[in-house]
Amino acid sequence: MKKLTSALFNGSSTEYMNKIQDSLPSAKWEAINPALAHEYLAKNNNNRRLRPATVSFYAMAMKMGQWYLTHQAIAFDNEGTLIDGQYRLNALIKENKSGVFLVVRGLPTETRTVCDQMLKRQGDDALRWAGEAYKGSCPSSVIRRMAMGMEWDYKISTPELIQISKEYHECVQFALSCFPSNMAHVTTASVKAVLARAYCNKEDEKELRRFSEELYSGVQISSPVARLRDYLIKSPGVRAAVSMREVYAKCEQALDLFLKNKAMVGKLVGTVTELYPLPLDQEKYRDQD
Repeated sequence: MKKLTSALFNGSSTEYMNKIQDSLPSAKWEAINPALAHEYLAKNNNNRRLRPATVSFYAMAMKMGQWYLTHQAIAFDNEGTLIDGQYRLNALIKENKSGVFLVVRGLPTETRTVCDQMLKRQGDDALRWAGEAYKGSCPSSVIRRMAMGMEWDYKISTPELIQISKEYHECVQFALSCFPSNMAHVTTASVKAVLARAYCNKEDEKELRRFSEELYSGVQISSPVARLRDYLIKSPGVRAAVSMREVYAKCEQALDLFLKNKAMVGKLVGTVTELYPLPLDQEKYRDQD
């Protein structure tokens, strides 16, 4: 029979399934150890370029026990070539771990062209599924920025995102409530992350809201807030990590001066150390390899 390629068909589903039964891919659960992972990776031809940082991120999740059984399979095409799973297999080797995975074999070679191309689940979706409801837009972005703090090389997994949300829900919700609506370049996740951390550090809630109101409205504005607002509005809004870190550091400096009722002297250069530390800063896992 001709190799199966398309997942679509016309006519009776029963007749079609009977016709193609012998050409369908196979699927089974397998226990994969590092040796078998090496064997499978030897069949990894013409896959996307391997990103070491992503391998380390997967390995980190495995090391922290945040790797769960899912329907997403290690996949081979009908020529025996690995078309999906190289990151998971490399992470097993990196952490010297073994795991149970669904393995699918006999997929059309064309499958690799559509892997990971459709709509991806976002952090906000994960929070809703976990029962972490918020009033305000993009809470997952605020949580991620808050978790990063001054360390912008810190990447958090979805299970970590949910756990941090459970621990700091009140702080994140406070930050989201500080602005009546979003304003381009001003009400960014980095700014809200600073407010969330300050709130967690028991800074005066009324003063934090006053800071936010001045930043948002530009009315009766103090010098630190004026300098920060001018910087934010005139900044290009680049989403690169260096830009987000700069916004975060300058917001911390402006907020610190505002809360201490100090005038802005000189340039707004940003802090170099975290002014509003959280317990999670001591819990961050670092891959030293």
